[in-house]
Amino acid sequence: MSKNQFHGSIPPSIGDMNFLEALDLSNNQLSGGLPEHLTMGCFSLSSLTLSNNKLQGQMFSSNVNLENLWELHLDGNHFSGKIPDSLSNCSFLSTLDLSNNVLFGEIPRWMENMSSLSTLDLTNNELSGDRPRWMGSPFPKEFCHLNHLKLLDLSVNNISRSLSSCFNPLWTSQVHLSRNKLEVPLKNAFRNSTILVTLDLSNNHLTGKIPNWFGNLSQLSYLLLNDNHFEGGIPV
Repeated sequence: MSKNQFHGSIPPSIGDMNFLEALDLSNNQLSGGLPEHLTMGCFSLSSLTLSNNKLQGQMFSSNVNLENLWELHLDGNHFSGKIPDSLSNCSFLSTLDLSNNVLFGEIPRWMENMSSLSTLDLTNNELSGDRPRWMGSPFPKEFCHLNHLKLLDLSVNNISRSLSSCFNPLWTSQVHLSRNKLEVPLKNAFRNSTILVTLDLSNNHLTGKIPNWFGNLSQLSYLLLNDNHFEGGIPV
């Protein structure tokens, strides 16, 4: 039902469809919130796509029964508040796209346990926290084990401090962290990311030298480091 001209709120009665496996209402004019009856009643959902509407308010209530969910696309709405802890029950999530909303606060620690996550897109929110647990110190070891993560996009937020050397995603091909407030030298972050194709760290406050091991990232096609405070020579 995507790409229509539906407007008004999402009918709570959709929650009566207990065996519904996929729901796509993207690219409409839907407004209001996400009905709790939907997130509790549609327990068979594996894919929920509500992108590019006018949905607003808290993303989820404390009651969510979507344990079979693999894909969640809520991007391009007006959801506000913190990333809800109730999402931690969706432990099989492979794709989580909450970009282009008005979310704020720290990135929650439970994300380090989302071992099936391959795509995480939180672009263009107001996420901050002076010490995001998995980007500053201490850096939870659990996040280092997100071996299926292929795309990480946290661009256009307010994330500060440094990238931990523990963050060495082996299977990640795209990392977008532009327009944040990252600082301190890169050290060993990304050193073992041998299949990395795109790395965008532009428009931050990164300092120090560009590490020599950047030359070992043989698959790297796009490297954006502009508008930082790097110094020294360019590694060969």
